[in-house]
Amino acid sequence: MIGQDHLIRVLETDTGDEVRLLTDKSGPLQCMAFSFDCRRLAAAGEANHVRIWNLDTGAIETDIERFSRRINTLRFSQQNDLLIFGGDERVMFAYDLTDQTVHRLLGHDESIHDVAFSPDGQTFASCSEDGVVILWDRRAMQEVAVFPNQPGRTDFVDFSSDGRSLIVGGNKPIRDLATGEAKSRAGFVFVYSAAHR
Repeated sequence: MIGQDHLIRVLETDTGDEVRLLTDKSGPLQCMAFSFDCRRLAAAGEANHVRIWNLDTGAIETDIERFSRRINTLRFSQQNDLLIFGGDERVMFAYDLTDQTVHRLLGHDESIHDVAFSPDGQTFASCSEDGVVILWDRRAMQEVAVFPNQPGRTDFVDFSSDGRSLIVGGNKPIRDLATGEAKSRAGFVFVYSAAHR
């Protein structure tokens, strides 16, 4: 939970008690994620960086400052050794927590809205404003499959628990046939085989 005071409060779910208080005065946050071992918290947003806190100490462990635009989404791998993220810069980033390198992955032409890891952590997916969904190979740090443009922007992407399917969802404009004006939006969901890996 984050408040107007730029403090991130980590709460115990059973009691609601505050277990850690973190400070981030960089600006509004867009996304946060826990590592799978619950020892780290990553956060990003309007400012041009991604911060990773050590939840044992409350200290900022990593502050990656290389970005020109907002970060919209981020996720840790199940192995807790890779953080993937993307946003309005239209670039996928993969930060290796072991050697502290940042990989830039090109392939999107519009803002990235969501990212997800396959259950085995060897593949990750990203989706963007223009409806493009890309599968990436973790070892090679390159694109392995591109799914056709969806009928509108894609807002979320996730793998099934067995890693064999990919669910993609978003919304598209409903237009007035006479004027072409967008009147409302309709949601959509697609399920793809993730066998391109």
